[in-house]
Amino acid sequence: MDPNLVPVFQAWKKGYKDRIKKPSRFKIPTNLVRMASLFTPGQFYFYIANTFTFELEYVSPGVVDLLGVDPGKTTMDLLLDMALPEVIPTIAQKEAAISDFFNRFLTEEERLYYKYVYTYPYRNHRGEKRDMMIQVSPLSLSEDGTTQHQLGIHTDITHLGVQHNDTVSYFSIDGEKIT
Repeated sequence: MDPNLVPVFQAWKKGYKDRIKKPSRFKIPTNLVRMASLFTPGQFYFYIANTFTFELEYVSPGVVDLLGVDPGKTTMDLLLDMALPEVIPTIAQKEAAISDFFNRFLTEEERLYYKYVYTYPYRNHRGEKRDMMIQVSPLSLSEDGTTQHQLGIHTDITHLGVQHNDTVSYFSIDGEKIT
C-alpha cells in the first residue's frame, strides 16, 4: 500500500473496523444498479464496501469506463490511488470527520438515514485530470451499531466545473434535520 494512503485507512479503522465485533457480508438488492444510475449527474460506478475488512464486496461495471479497472480487481487503495497525491491528506481529514460525525453525533437508528458527499480531483487511466464526487451512505450496521456496509457512488463531475474545497456535506435521506 502506498504510505500516503495510510492516514485514510487509519481513519476508517478507528471509525469502523475497531468498533465491529462480528463482521458479515452484505446482500445486494437486484434493483440497486438501476437506482444508482437514476441519481447520478454523470458517468459513475458504485461499490459496496465492508468497513470491517475494507474489502469491496461488489463493484459495478462502470469502473471500467471511468477508471479503466476490472471490477473484480478493484480495491479501496486502488480507488484512493486515483486521487491526486496532494489531496490524500485532505481526504484522510474528511474521512476522520465523517466517522466522528456518524459515531458521535448520530444514534444507531439515525446512521442508516444519512449520507455524506464530497469532491476531489483525480487522474483517470488516460492520465487526464478529472473531478470526482463521492456519495456514501451506510447500508447495514454491525450487531454493536457500527456502520459495517456502505454504498459508495463515485461520479465524474468534470463537466459541472466544480471548485473543490475541504468541506463534507451531510444529508438526511428522510429529510430530518441534523442535530
